[in-house]
Amino acid sequence: TQTAWADATSKLQQLKASLHLSENLSDELLVDAIQTIQMIKDHQQYIEKLHEAYLKLSESLESFYTEVNDKIGSVFQEID
Repeated sequence: TQTAWADATSKLQQLKASLHLSENLSDELLVDAIQTIQMIKDHQQYIEKLHEAYLKLSESLESFYTEVNDKIGSVFQEID
């Protein structure tokens, strides 16, 4: 609606003023910059989750190798 559009435009102008940005900066560019910042934050959170999963899997794999070595390693030592 017209009121929502005017309100959004007003808020963008207030944001530009509070960030000391030029009023010549297009609203689209400002919105794009804000969306880009949000995407970067989202991707950073996803990377952190992936890193946590990697650490858990690495720990599980290390435990598996240790257990296999404890069980089968003694068998190979007996064969040698």
